[in-house]
Amino acid sequence: MHEDDHDDGFKLRQRRRWHRAFLASLIAVFGSAALMVALPCRFNPFMSRCGNASPRNSCIANLKQLDGAKQTWALENKKTGEAVPRAADLFGPTLYLREKPSCPSGGAYLLGRVSRKPRCTVPGHTL
Repeated sequence: MHEDDHDDGFKLRQRRRWHRAFLASLIAVFGSAALMVALPCRFNPFMSRCGNASPRNSCIANLKQLDGAKQTWALENKKTGEAVPRAADLFGPTLYLREKPSCPSGGAYLLGRVSRKPRCTVPGHTL
């Protein structure tokens, strides 16, 4: 009987040790997840969209939208690569882009012909 008491005490300590290890691992997992959410985007590889993107990257994203709008306008209106869309052709509540995008660095966008990529007047802001 004395030996059974020893085994019960050992099993109880072993079970408590397992519970402590399990709780510690849960804390580590959820703590890491909380840190990943709380850290700024540049330190977090799992967050693809960040509110603090560089102005150059934002401008390039705008240029891509402009190019897509130009290409879609040309396709739907059976225009050639030499056609030049006007702002009124692309921007509006029922058109390809709701509003004309603006360069975050203050540059101006040049639409140009359909066969050419749109450009920004700020050096380095190119597709």
